[in-house]
Amino acid sequence: MGAGPGVRLGLSVATRGEAARFARLGITTARTRLPGGQRYWCTPETQASAGSGRPEGGGTASCSVHSGDEGATGLLARCLAKIAGASGGDTIFLQGEVGMGKSVFARSFIREATGREALEVVSPTFLLHETYDLAGAGGAKIQHFDLYRFDSGKQLEVMLQRAYFEECLARDVVLIEWAQYLPARYKGVERLLVSFGPGTEDGASRTIGLVAEGDSWSPVVEAVAGVLEQGGSESLRLL
Repeated sequence: MGAGPGVRLGLSVATRGEAARFARLGITTARTRLPGGQRYWCTPETQASAGSGRPEGGGTASCSVHSGDEGATGLLARCLAKIAGASGGDTIFLQGEVGMGKSVFARSFIREATGREALEVVSPTFLLHETYDLAGAGGAKIQHFDLYRFDSGKQLEVMLQRAYFEECLARDVVLIEWAQYLPARYKGVERLLVSFGPGTEDGASRTIGLVAEGDSWSPVVEAVAGVLEQGGSESLRLL
């Protein structure tokens, strides 16, 4: 895992549009051909490469981000996935009303973390959760949960037990949409809280909050804020 100043970070980008968004953030891009198509690699000089180790930090950190559209929300998720260098034991809560961008964020985060840009990420609303292989993680998985159809009572508790939820928290990257519905006994886990709400400009814009609820996520939030502070754009910037 890792994020810190002064080291390069490679980010895989699926489309020309996303490459252009990185360019507006002040992140240089280079194109290379790979089997099956083209891939863009972006290298911000101010961030860390995956695998360098998440820096030590303490306390809590938070920031609020303006996202102008779904593309910007997806870009933020990709940046977060690479900066965090997601590995087993990481937990991310996604909270917000219907249509605010939770699924868009989850889909982009999972594609970046798995290293599979064309991966079909299915919403697990009716299945409770889906599982994906985490790139280079020695068997760790990404567990994508969606609790929308469940209240926080006995039914959800039983479903989580059947999904070996506690084991997932310990060994895998766990991404939870509608995390506010989790039974109380799970809400004390160290986590990154990502909240989604209406933006201040138009119907497509969103305000996305990142809050580190646990020491290990604080330097990640600070690093994401640093990227946007140094190179924000109209579509993706700090508030």
